[in-house]
Amino acid sequence: MAWNVFKWCKGLKALGSLMILAVLAIVAVTYYSVVILIYGPQLVRGHALLAAIPILLCFHAVSVL
Repeated sequence: MAWNVFKWCKGLKALGSLMILAVLAIVAVTYYSVVILIYGPQLVRGHALLAAIPILLCFHAVSVL
């Protein structure tokens, strides 16, 4: 009789999916707090434009990856 040790892996697959969703949620909260609340208004007003643009480019590059 063959043993199927992979029958317990279904729970690990679900746990991995939840971990991916947790990481995406953390990235979304960080993006919102940094880009929309802090650097968005600075770009509209024109304050700290040279500092805001590289940070925004880094956030968008990470979100694409």
